[in-house]
Amino acid sequence: MRAVLLHRSTLATLAILAALGAYWLHGWSSGARKLAALGPLDAEGGNAIAATLSVPPEKFHMEIMQGAGRLVAVKGREIALADVPARSVERLARHYWVTAIRLGGPAAP
Repeated sequence: MRAVLLHRSTLATLAILAALGAYWLHGWSSGARKLAALGPLDAEGGNAIAATLSVPPEKFHMEIMQGAGRLVAVKGREIALADVPARSVERLARHYWVTAIRLGGPAAP
């Protein structure tokens, strides 16, 4: 049994699982931190939010955002969405490339 536990493939699998667990835990904790200042959200989907990204938005980011709600505006690294359910706001906050989320539409120029 000890030989199986110390085998290279077992150790590699454990290392991968630990890395995935750390990634998930980081997303969960950073998502909670981003949502702490928002206050109560409308569970049905009436939330208007603005998400700030750490990188310029690309097609990948836009598709995820459009899956969460109705895209209203893109200004620099900020994406404004409307009609976003609370569950989708929570999911968006867990992405590492979303640095901040605030309630409301796009920022004034």
